[in-house]
Amino acid sequence: PLLGQTVTTRGVVTAAYPTGGFNGFFMQTAGTGGGTDATPGASDAIYVFGSAAMSVSPQIGDHVEVTSAVSEFAGLTELVPGSGGVVKLADPADPVTPLATAYPTTAADREAHEGELLAPSDQFTVTNNYTTNQYAEVWLATGTTPLIQPTDVALPASAEAAAVAADNAARLVVLDDGASINYLSSANQGIPLPWLSPTNTARVGAAATLHAPVILDYRNSAWKFQPTHQVTDEGADVVTFADTRAPAEVGGTTRSPRSTC
Repeated sequence: PLLGQTVTTRGVVTAAYPTGGFNGFFMQTAGTGGGTDATPGASDAIYVFGSAAMSVSPQIGDHVEVTSAVSEFAGLTELVPGSGGVVKLADPADPVTPLATAYPTTAADREAHEGELLAPSDQFTVTNNYTTNQYAEVWLATGTTPLIQPTDVALPASAEAAAVAADNAARLVVLDDGASINYLSSANQGIPLPWLSPTNTARVGAAATLHAPVILDYRNSAWKFQPTHQVTDEGADVVTFADTRAPAEVGGTTRSPRSTC
């Protein structure tokens, strides 16, 4: 509703990304979060982008004042201040605590928490790792099972298929690494891929356990969990993956013939 208007707002820095390409920080109203939502239906946080924003070297916990026009970038509400548009304040501010809540199931509810620091109370399961080796994204589903293609279990255009699609939309969120690096680009071949290690494998179906609060972000047409800092290693302080499943018994008596070679 304030698109294009110049505003001045104060808040506490909850996440900062001086490296990795994001070139910005999130700020949130002092004292918000915890077990209750101070402003139901409206977010208490916003993204601040650009070289002027990062010129003050914002750190998590800093109390800042930002003056900027309000803009929207690909669906993300943000402030892009000019020179001198961000000031660190000396007066103390009540800290922001992560809002303990289940992951919002609708776009409207997610908009109401866009940019906020969350401590999701759900269980999460890895549902897709197709873009993990390119953008370090791990697609998660709430609950203990991955998402399924609607037409795997229902006829195309049927009510049953539509119900599965709606369930997928309600449960899906993408875990990102706090960076915009394309790890498949030849220019970035020397940069280690985060999240993965021999002991931290994001297999589809693995349980994903969050160990730190995350920012609810909207970027590249998807709702995402951003760590509060760029992840450059396996990120065990943010999330760990565990898959203890064994191959399922399939029954039957057929077996391959013994080789005669």
